[in-house]
Amino acid sequence: MAFLQTLPILTSFPCLPPPISEFKSRFFSQDFESSAEIDDVPTLHVLFARPTPPTIIPRTFPATFTPSQLKTTRDALLTWIADESLGGDTHAAEWVLLSAIARTHSRTPPVYPPSLTLSSFPAPSDATAKPTLSHILSLLLPITCTLPLSLNTINETPFCPESKNEDLHSGWLQVPQGTLYLLTESGITEGSVRNKGLENLRAVQDMMNGQTLDYVFPFSRFTFPTDTSNNVTLKPRSGMEFDLFKPLDKIRLPDEEVLEQWRDFIGGSKIGTVTIEDGTAQYIQDDFVNERKIAQGKGSAMTSDDLIHRMITARLLALSYHETLVTRDVWEKTKALETEKKSRI
Repeated sequence: MAFLQTLPILTSFPCLPPPISEFKSRFFSQDFESSAEIDDVPTLHVLFARPTPPTIIPRTFPATFTPSQLKTTRDALLTWIADESLGGDTHAAEWVLLSAIARTHSRTPPVYPPSLTLSSFPAPSDATAKPTLSHILSLLLPITCTLPLSLNTINETPFCPESKNEDLHSGWLQVPQGTLYLLTESGITEGSVRNKGLENLRAVQDMMNGQTLDYVFPFSRFTFPTDTSNNVTLKPRSGMEFDLFKPLDKIRLPDEEVLEQWRDFIGGSKIGTVTIEDGTAQYIQDDFVNERKIAQGKGSAMTSDDLIHRMITARLLALSYHETLVTRDVWEKTKALETEKKSRI
């Protein structure tokens, strides 16, 4: 998408397009003189185009930190997220950070932000209470949206935009590109999901897996691309001792300078790009083939989907370190991160 700048074209400008009659003779074989008169088509002359930046908020990638400053900033950010909203779990905080910087990298082939499920969350005393993580994310990111799910919300409210009486009414999932969407399941109780609810849940799944959203009209529906930075789902579980539903005024905030530094850090990671060198690509391929052989010997299976998911995670991990390359070290850190995650399932 580019911002186009146009200037008026004078009749003496040497780059004017040929007359419409010349276009007719070049591209059509039939005799237009004997056919009905054709109106001239307005022509837009573009002298140059200036690409729009990925965000209106100035961000830099890679950051101008020294390696030690970068590590200190990243570690402090993870510790704050973990201590204030995740009961001190820095491993979960790292996955939250990766979800915060994720975006649609490509649609062909599809490389979408991976969905993140955070389990082990307790049910709040107040079903309408937002998790502290919602407040934390809103302090760090420019656009976040929290949807507390309940049976009434699922069955009675629109998730997709709908046309009614010639007016288009918005839905829960109709959000700007780059939004981090947080869905909480703490308000869901026993009951049945009706047809409307099934359609809404299917819309959530389509947004998570395919980054698309349907716009519903009386006799048709149209699918439009979305780019939600990630979708984080919280599942309630009893027996937790941590307070994960603190209100905003109970959160221990860092200095404004530190908070702004964290925002710059995350924003830069979100707009960054990474590549992979041939030698590293061959190392990853050989490593994965060897790992798959070991898994087969233990009776488990690893597929190409596992490799794709791990590559997406490695890319996000490199971005979170403000590195422009997926290195062997990043690959090994990715494997350790996924091993820890699987050990908790």
